[in-house]
Amino acid sequence: MSDILKWSAASKEQRKRAKSIFFIPKQAKHVLLPDRHCSIWRMLEFEYPAFTTSSATPLAQLSNFFSPETPHDNSTELLDKLRSLPLPSPALIRQLNGYSRDAWMNCAQSVQYAHLENEQMLFPLWVISYWETLLTHLTTIHKPWSCNLAWLKENQKSHLNNSLCLEAEQTIEALSSIPWTAPKMGFTDRQPIHTLWRTLGKNWLDTTVIDSALELISQQVCSDAEASQIIVRNSELIAKLVYLFGGEEEKIAEYAECTWVKLIAEEIFDGGKTLLTIAHLGKLPAAKGDKEGLDHWVPVGVDGRNSHFLYGDSLCGKKTPVIPPILLKALEAWKDHHTFQKFTVSQMNICIQKDNNSCGVCAINAVEHLARPHVVDVVKPNSIACARMQMLIEIVTHCKDSLQMRNDSVPVVSASEASDMSDIEDSDIKMSSVSAVLDVIDGEFTFQPPGAKRQTEEPGGVSETATISGPLKRIRSENSTSTLGLLSPAAKPDRRSLAGFFVAITPEEKAKADKEEFLELEREREDSEEEAKDIAESRKRESNKNRQQRYRDRKKAERIEAGWTSNRGKRYQQKRKLRDFDDDNNEEILAEASRPRRELKADIQEANR
Repeated sequence: MSDILKWSAASKEQRKRAKSIFFIPKQAKHVLLPDRHCSIWRMLEFEYPAFTTSSATPLAQLSNFFSPETPHDNSTELLDKLRSLPLPSPALIRQLNGYSRDAWMNCAQSVQYAHLENEQMLFPLWVISYWETLLTHLTTIHKPWSCNLAWLKENQKSHLNNSLCLEAEQTIEALSSIPWTAPKMGFTDRQPIHTLWRTLGKNWLDTTVIDSALELISQQVCSDAEASQIIVRNSELIAKLVYLFGGEEEKIAEYAECTWVKLIAEEIFDGGKTLLTIAHLGKLPAAKGDKEGLDHWVPVGVDGRNSHFLYGDSLCGKKTPVIPPILLKALEAWKDHHTFQKFTVSQMNICIQKDNNSCGVCAINAVEHLARPHVVDVVKPNSIACARMQMLIEIVTHCKDSLQMRNDSVPVVSASEASDMSDIEDSDIKMSSVSAVLDVIDGEFTFQPPGAKRQTEEPGGVSETATISGPLKRIRSENSTSTLGLLSPAAKPDRRSLAGFFVAITPEEKAKADKEEFLELEREREDSEEEAKDIAESRKRESNKNRQQRYRDRKKAERIEAGWTSNRGKRYQQKRKLRDFDDDNNEEILAEASRPRRELKADIQEANR
């Protein structure tokens, strides 16, 4: 027993070797796992091996799955068997994955299907990783999306609700046109599309879906002139405020470094804008005496113009929702750092949920309705399913549009153009010795393969060269006939394009170009920071100006109410006092009455002497 090695005692070199040994080869991934470029529905059609049903296996029996002998070399037969042979039970796979490194430390070189009596073939050690990857895929991706597909087909067959049927068809069509592993282009969160499975069905929304929906609403608000006073932020903001101000002691030093939170505060409390976001109550106590809160999403807002904290709860029904004390404390402490104006809690208009999983959908709808009431209505409880599908369609459509914009910005050579170049060997294309000639004439560039006779344009004639039409345009040097003089010194080659590929770039030039690009990005960053600072100062000056004007208006109203001035600002208090005196009054009393501020002026003159 003392000779048994443990993975915890492995050296750095041993861990690096084990990583390569347990890594699934790319060729095996293409055969054993779904294609990464197919749609979600095609991924569900992929045939997987079945699992066996068995209880947990003792540690002594786990060693039966490993052998010190080398695995078989027949890769075709090996992959065929891996696709057809039943897998161990999920519990056993997790045990084997944890034990596999210890087995490798003790000279194990192969894996065998010990749970099958008649199977004697030895497989590589990366099969353990394949079992674990497949189990994770089936549990976290395949199973939830299979339930979503059944839910969509059920709604698609609905004869009582035509809108529900139409939304289901559009959802299936939208997910059929994007790869299941494609990142969420156009969003800060670049997780794959398949992570949005909680949007459909009767699933509770997670942070990924909530923040994606809020970010999409924020982009729509920025393009809507009627919502210019609305700002929408993701759920991280409320979590940060609770962390900074919700405890027994406020973290003032950390708040001083949170520039993004302070900029939002300036827009709200100085600029009079309205903040909208969603909070996850989670562990927040819902009331005094509660140990923890609900796993629940609620909309939260701060109206800086009308001095309101906005709050809604889809579980309260007709009752007035009560904001959690720790959340209210955090909002008030945040407000006190920027203004002394008193804020009150106001109720947001929100749908009342009839189940235990629609709080996220109701919160998103409440935020969108308050931000754009002229476009979005408050959803009804029987339309939650439609709202879910519309949300997913909008997110997927935005991803596809962003991906298309990114692809359009990169020049692409068509299949027919690529076939004309198929006879060129890779060895003929070298960046160190450029032997290709690219000429641009009237929006077309011509290509001469290496070794071809180079021709120059004669007066009155055109050289016979194979042309490849494309959108790329390059500026030809006027006094240059050599390859290196093809581009003008002022023209910067596009390295992503075909023309830029054949331009020789030395390491010194590349380092210089990278340095210039870095300096340009740094200048852009400084300019954006300076612009943001100017905007903040301008808003602050405007806020101060408005505050002073409000003070002057209030003082004027007080003078009018006291009878000192008229609505036009003319003083008539002295005339009124003079009329109150009779002609018999002496001149001293009349002088005193006609100069009500005489004593004050005398005191000022005395003080100045």
